[in-house]
Amino acid sequence: MKMDKMREVFSDEEFVKGLFELETPEEVQAALEEKEIELSTGEICQMRDFLIRYQEGTLTEEEKKVVEFANEYRDGELSEEELENVSGGILGWVMLGLAILALTAVTGLYCTSDRW
Repeated sequence: MKMDKMREVFSDEEFVKGLFELETPEEVQAALEEKEIELSTGEICQMRDFLIRYQEGTLTEEEKKVVEFANEYRDGELSEEELENVSGGILGWVMLGLAILALTAVTGLYCTSDRW
């Protein structure tokens, strides 16, 4: 999956808001598949858990670095190629970080452990 596709999908405010209306990882998975993004239900649960930790301010140092890289990529400070070189093995987490930043920034909504 390409970072640009992830950024494009998570820039769609209505789509992102719709994700917060879903209740199960399977529903989120189906919605993402319609946008040609394939994530397992496990990855979706990881995204939810990461988002909750982000909102609570309890990210680990490594997770904070992911958010930093995601911000730099989102702001155009890093190209996708540079991001792959910098992230060295955590590219998947950077993609997850991008998605999470988009979800919170666009919607202002919060994720809870009782939804997807």
